[in-house]
Amino acid sequence: MAPVAVTNDSTLVPTAKQVASSSAVEAAGDTAFVEASHPYQRRLKLTESNPNEPEVTFPLILKPTHASDLTTSQLVEAVKPLAPTPSSSYTLSPLQQLMDAHGGAVHFKSLPIRTADDFSRFMHALAGNASSPNTWQYHVDKGLMVIRHAMAPNVATANEGPPHQSIGSHNEYGLSTHYPSVIAFCCLSPPDTGGQTPIVNSIALYDRLKATVPTYVEKIQRRGLTFVIHHPVAKVKDSVQGNSLYNADSFGPTPDEKVDLDSLSEEQKRALVEEHILDLAREGGWGSPDDGQQGGKLGAWHERGFSWTWLPDGSINVFQRVPGIRIHPTLGKPAYFNNVGNRYSYSKEHGCLQPPHYSEVKKDFFPPPSFPLPLEDESGAEDEPIPLDEMEEALRWTEKLQAHVEWELGDVLVIDNLAVQHARTPWTGPRKLVASLWDQPSYLAKHAPVRT
Repeated sequence: MAPVAVTNDSTLVPTAKQVASSSAVEAAGDTAFVEASHPYQRRLKLTESNPNEPEVTFPLILKPTHASDLTTSQLVEAVKPLAPTPSSSYTLSPLQQLMDAHGGAVHFKSLPIRTADDFSRFMHALAGNASSPNTWQYHVDKGLMVIRHAMAPNVATANEGPPHQSIGSHNEYGLSTHYPSVIAFCCLSPPDTGGQTPIVNSIALYDRLKATVPTYVEKIQRRGLTFVIHHPVAKVKDSVQGNSLYNADSFGPTPDEKVDLDSLSEEQKRALVEEHILDLAREGGWGSPDDGQQGGKLGAWHERGFSWTWLPDGSINVFQRVPGIRIHPTLGKPAYFNNVGNRYSYSKEHGCLQPPHYSEVKKDFFPPPSFPLPLEDESGAEDEPIPLDEMEEALRWTEKLQAHVEWELGDVLVIDNLAVQHARTPWTGPRKLVASLWDQPSYLAKHAPVRT
């Protein structure tokens, strides 16, 4: 069934106190969250082929009661019971139950959040007030290609690319081995026009693509995907991928390494970058000696690992080979977890679908994704181009299933990154969104690549 707009009346969602476990902090006073509806929501089945699966409302919209006089401190107390509880192993949180029941996203509206610090307090309350594998921890960026600036504890600007530049659909760092489990956005200033955040469920995408382009899905499952990421030497203003190669959140020296970059020779700097690239590959299991003992053979993405090409201007193209389809930790269903949508969109928009994938206007590379080839392939190539009609079909289904989240002051959108892709539309006016990224180690450990 194709998704349709939600028109049902608002119903009362259980209070944070009711849905929380006994060890959680109870909501302050009688604060509850009321389910609301908006035309941008969708009704859809995640797995269309299953006649017994119910439709979900995607995303869930929640508004606090007494919103007109609710303080930030009261809000913070009210959401604490939704947080994960401390545990050495994975335990389902009330918030995760809500996300699982509504396609992986919750849009909190009518909140008294006005600053990055307000948003930070809200997110720390949702994270769980303890350091444990089952509570959320700060996500530390590695291999970052976008520019972000810190605004408050674990809050930074969202992608700082210009307002006219759309961003295609993607899981946050679905092109890497290092990605957060949760990503949240907060609106500190709404746009005049446009500026929606389209979201799409990754499980539904997998289901539709398997039915319409099965060869494409089968190749991703068997081989994985290759993403070629260009990292410039210096930051590039007004770019969606303009972060400097040598920044600590990219491939430069981290604060723990205590390295003075200016004291290194060009050869030493490149060696440091290359080791950081290999560290990223190892984080995804590349080079692990017990690959064959994990319940099946990993694809060509794992055999090939990461590689790179230094360019004459000192910048680098990094070839990141990753699975592309993973099993969702709690729902146990295959999810289309990758960045095919935005990388294909960039390449198409800039006229770079054909080699050498270089834009003379932007002075940058925008190659589309490709399939890694098995090591035994005798062609001499490492990667195989993906047929453009297959990526176009993936784009068509993405657009068909998307819900275009609209923003008002104080809104917070919380996304299960392992279940939902997000995007960005162009806008006019003073739109300002900030982002907060989190890892839940016990949850990430359950997010396994599909094995063949």
